[in-house]
Amino acid sequence: YVAMTRAESWLIVAGAGKTTQTDCWHRLVQDGVAVAGSSQCQFPTGLGQRHQHREWPDAVTDLSSEATAVELRLPDCVHHPAQSMAKPIGPLSPSGLGGAKVLAGEIAESDADSALLRGHALHLLLEHLPHWPAQTWNTRAADLLAGLDGGIPDDILGLLQEASAVLAAPDLAPFFGPDALAEVEITAMLGTRAMVGAIDRLLVTPTDVWAIDYKSNRNVPDTPEQVPEGLLRQMGAYRAALVQVFPDRIVRVGLVWTQSAGRLMWLPEALVDAALSRALLETAAQGA
Repeated sequence: YVAMTRAESWLIVAGAGKTTQTDCWHRLVQDGVAVAGSSQCQFPTGLGQRHQHREWPDAVTDLSSEATAVELRLPDCVHHPAQSMAKPIGPLSPSGLGGAKVLAGEIAESDADSALLRGHALHLLLEHLPHWPAQTWNTRAADLLAGLDGGIPDDILGLLQEASAVLAAPDLAPFFGPDALAEVEITAMLGTRAMVGAIDRLLVTPTDVWAIDYKSNRNVPDTPEQVPEGLLRQMGAYRAALVQVFPDRIVRVGLVWTQSAGRLMWLPEALVDAALSRALLETAAQGA
């Protein structure tokens, strides 16, 4: 298929073995050429069919006898050792701006993989379950998590209960309504670097923009000031990007703590902006 849709001048189709199968590519092309109009042609490998467009020469001219020697002068750079190339700088990720993501003592290093898998599973449920009736969520959850990278989490029932509590939280109802957007990809410039990320839920009105991100941390901070630095930096990046996209609106960012039945914590803009500034200073220093 790729060859047939990209050939510029010639497309040669050849095969090995039997061509009696009606659904093989060789047979399909053969039938197509016959319909388009073809003629028998003697090829070096035997008799075949040729479909031609415009004029073709009867024979290929042998130019080997007319070839003349040409002195090839290579550039000087080939005689010197190759210089090391600087690694291309990719876009920044809001979740990769440094800083802790959890409160001190929350999780052992050995549990990091299972916590990451659990977080991915919750995000998947919260993204898709709102599209279906609640009475079907048990079956839907099992189907969704069956294809999760990293395997099926052990506690599917617990995950479903946690996701259901978030979906039922009154404060979050607007974010699961018809006007809200899920998994919104966003890109913007942060200083001199491009940023690419995805916002879990976004709600846009003529005057305001609200962005929230799910967090499945076991230990939930009591106040925005206690939120781990890495999460503040991430939400600061989202806010900075949204301000560029919606310069005429008030932009607010918040975290939804799934362990607290969907408790919504709005983050002061000064707090997340300061965290983002620290991240960009570190990024600039690392690139210097």
